[in-house]
Amino acid sequence: MQLEINDQTHTFEAQPNMPLLWVLREVLHVTGTKFGCGMALCGACTVHVDGQPTRACVTQLSTIASKKITTIEDHGPPTGTASPGAPEFKGLGPQKGLGGFPL
Repeated sequence: MQLEINDQTHTFEAQPNMPLLWVLREVLHVTGTKFGCGMALCGACTVHVDGQPTRACVTQLSTIASKKITTIEDHGPPTGTASPGAPEFKGLGPQKGLGGFPL
């Protein structure tokens, strides 16, 4: 399977029903996206799929094969401060993708 993640193409082997979260963390070692509740409730696993906030813990690979995926790693430098003009995760309510920690 092949996915575009953070403007890079990744090729790997995985079952089509595997959740995106586990591909990111365990197969591709992109670990900024976190496991939280596993039920798409907390927002810790949020990524953008074609610009839309999506819970990676319940998103099967088969549903995103030709889509652009953006993770938190693409939203700012590793120092933890967002670069000017970096898009933010919107539409997630008070959690904003921080896994239960309100802003």
